[in-house]
Amino acid sequence: MPNDAPALPQPILITGAGGFVGRNLVATLHAMGCKDLLLFEKDDTVETLADYCRQAAFVVHLAGINRPKDPSEFYSGNAAAVGGVQQQSPRSGDQQHPGRPG
Repeated sequence: MPNDAPALPQPILITGAGGFVGRNLVATLHAMGCKDLLLFEKDDTVETLADYCRQAAFVVHLAGINRPKDPSEFYSGNAAAVGGVQQQSPRSGDQQHPGRPG
């Protein structure tokens, strides 16, 4: 990492790691020297997500539905998924965002 870059808590869980934003974030983090990334993609299991959530020091939740066949998929694939990630994260709410004042 460059000398002026803040140290990032690791491991970092990235949901939606295979999507456009996720792929670019992974490339950027690798370029910054982050090596301990937990990459969750759409074909992974709920068990994998639960395991990654237990390990993660930091979560970037990018997974979501953006072209649903039915409008109800927006809720089940987006809002409900956020709650699922939060419930699986044992340290949810422990720390403030590193860029925000406490």
